[in-house]
Amino acid sequence: MSLFYAVCKDCGYSFKNKEPGDYFCPNCNKEKRFLKLELFDGSKPSEIHEND
Repeated sequence: MSLFYAVCKDCGYSFKNKEPGDYFCPNCNKEKRFLKLELFDGSKPSEIHEND
């Protein structure tokens, strides 16, 4: 399970589940470049796909 965010390059404002690109940033009050931030739950692939 992972979460995706688009984060403003200058101020850090973020949108959940958005692709990176140019969006209007309410904190900067203008269109800014948003970068991709992807967060994971911390489990390792071997823990997810264990064989019995």
